Amino acid sequence: MPENPRPTLLGIAVDTVDPNGAPRTAEDLRTLVLGAAAAGVHLVTLGDRSALDGGPVRPDRAGLEPASVLAWLAPQVPRLGLLAVRSATRAEPYHLSRAIATVDYVSGGRAGWHCVAELDDTGAVVSSHPAPAPQERAEHAVEVVEVVRGLWDTWEDDACVREVATGRYVDPARIHRLDHRGTHLAIRGPSATPRPPQGHPVVAVTLDGGPVAAALGPLADLGFVVADTPFEAAARAAAFRAAADGRPLRALLVTDRVGPVPADGIDGLLLTGVDTAEGLAALRSESRPVAGPTATTATTTLRQTLGLPRPVNRFRAATGTPTEAAHARTA
Repeated sequence: MPENPRPTLLGIAVDTVDPNGAPRTAEDLRTLVLGAAAAGVHLVTLGDRSALDGGPVRPDRAGLEPASVLAWLAPQVPRLGLLAVRSATRAEPYHLSRAIATVDYVSGGRAGWHCVAELDDTGAVVSSHPAPAPQERAEHAVEVVEVVRGLWDTWEDDACVREVATGRYVDPARIHRLDHRGTHLAIRGPSATPRPPQGHPVVAVTLDGGPVAAALGPLADLGFVVADTPFEAAARAAAFRAAADGRPLRALLVTDRVGPVPADGIDGLLLTGVDTAEGLAALRSESRPVAGPTATTATTTLRQTLGLPRPVNRFRAATGTPTEAAHARTA
């Protein structure tokens, strides 16, 4: 193996709270995300880093809302994948789907959602939404992810016809109600936002061996593997892929240093603890000679960077359309 090889994919977790526990300002986060982009990484996650430490998102560490910050930052950081850390346990799926879709539009298709879920009452102080019983929360989170993905599909890709001659902006026949009625949620739809550029922004989950990982893993495109040993990392990545039933996905190992990918089934690294000026400076000096520039361009979507296909809209899945076929060729 070559010395200090760069992993195929490299990301950085940026916390909305600084190492002393103080919420970071929008300008603080801008500086860090721009620094991550300068280091040549492929993606950043923005939110409470507790989600990668094997624990729940902690309301006492709450900073700025990640999706809003990323929508502001997206035009300033071309090429970089932008994943917002948001809870499925306390989320309103309708608003969450719109927030992530907005980042996808503003960024030109580089958005993602790092989906987390609290299994206790740690999120109660930051939401008036009544939480399900603890034993039902993983199941509730699964339903939220399914609804969010469904809402992204309620507009077909060619629903916005923009016919100047007739004054018709949308074709109502290409906008659909979701009409979801599940155990925990009833969502009529459709979304108020057209289908995102990626079809579905990338959905990521933390793979820590817990019940949330087991429940959400089959719905995710990207897994952040938390493990103590290479054997454990390989086992969790293998379980993640097995649950996908052949669907393409990617797995990044959560670590605090750049180095060789240590386990089979791991596609790269997600770095934690480097989201400081000093940490990013060290990363630039360490990874640049090994990494070279990333292979993305200003028009590359996050799905393309990760090598993931663009999902077909469920309302056209039976027949397909020229629009879907064109997206499939470019994904």
